Amino acid sequence: MYSKLHINGDLENKVTPEMAYAGKSIVPWVSTIEDLITLTNSKTLLDYGSGKGFQYKSMLLEDRNQMKYKSLQEHWNISEVYCYDPGYSPYQKLP
Repeated sequence: MYSKLHINGDLENKVTPEMAYAGKSIVPWVSTIEDLITLTNSKTLLDYGSGKGFQYKSMLLEDRNQMKYKSLQEHWNISEVYCYDPGYSPYQKLP
């Protein structure tokens, strides 16, 4: 069902295929992830359940405090982001 939503979208809720699991759900977690990256001195990140991964490519994100994130990778100061999502064929293989 999850894979079909990526392909067809959610017609009932008027969500286009491009916007289904595009990456916006990361917004409430940006600060928490940043804290974990700092705590662990991480230089890479694996987003397990990344959806389409637009949050790392072309999507301008804005949180409830009106903070805007053009590049999460730069914001978090990490060298590499890896996407994995079992419902989205381009990211079905673990890096």
